[in-house]
Amino acid sequence: LTETFIDYLSYMEADGTVEGIGELAEPEITVVFHRNTGDEFAEMTFSIHPYDQSFSVVSFNGESRILVNKNHVGELLLHFENIR
Repeated sequence: LTETFIDYLSYMEADGTVEGIGELAEPEITVVFHRNTGDEFAEMTFSIHPYDQSFSVVSFNGESRILVNKNHVGELLLHFENIR
């Protein structure tokens, strides 16, 4: 089941971008990747925050400007719930 969640996370596509969003709402989900690179990218944080009725905004290492479809986020969260 874990592979399904990771696969779904990696297949999410951007539906647009937004600039200057300001303060974000609390994330719906946050995933922290721990990599054995030994550099500033050894820990990378990916969060999805509510944006509007149709989209959520992705924050990756503090950069927040990618929009994703809320329906896809809902499916991702279902995959996550199946892990538990």
